[in-house]
Amino acid sequence: MYNGIIVDVKWSEKALESLREIGDQKKQDKIKKRVDHDLSKDPYKGEPLSGSFKGLRSFHVLGNRVRVAYQVIEEKIKIVLIVKVGWREGFYKRLKREY
Repeated sequence: MYNGIIVDVKWSEKALESLREIGDQKKQDKIKKRVDHDLSKDPYKGEPLSGSFKGLRSFHVLGNRVRVAYQVIEEKIKIVLIVKVGWREGFYKRLKREY
């Protein structure tokens, strides 16, 4: 809950596919748990992106090594849609190709 508003964190199919590319199941679970927990408490925790990524935010996990791109959808409840997960190196280049 964020300021009395329910926050629902959802993962797009592409985000789940990119999460599976991260590595072993233990890392994937750790990333998903951290993202779901932190963004449900504060959907604006990540940094706003600009340029061709305007409207998206970036959240860092695993000691700043993994990036999570997401969008906050404003409704009666806030929906956080995870759109991409990946290693820091080349993350925005891959995001641009897919988003």
